[in-house]
Amino acid sequence: MNTRNQLFAAMAAALTLFLAIPGSATADVTEAQIAAAKTPADHEAIAKAYDAEAAAAEAKAKAHEGWPGHTGRAVRPRPVRRPWSGTAID
Repeated sequence: MNTRNQLFAAMAAALTLFLAIPGSATADVTEAQIAAAKTPADHEAIAKAYDAEAAAAEAKAKAHEGWPGHTGRAVRPRPVRRPWSGTAID
């Protein structure tokens, strides 16, 4: 087996493993469920689903805080410099 085939096999295996990982454990709330909610228990179930989704998002954000270069603010792109004109375009 040559190097190209080994690389292709490794990429296929990685893709297979990636697709085998289940998605988020939170249940998606549909508009139909929201419209059909009549009892306090129905509304509580919807609220719990949103709370679980928020907790998962907060955990993901907390995990990403330690990444190199993370400052917690948006990064503004550098201006484009045109050396022949001596001006910068933002």
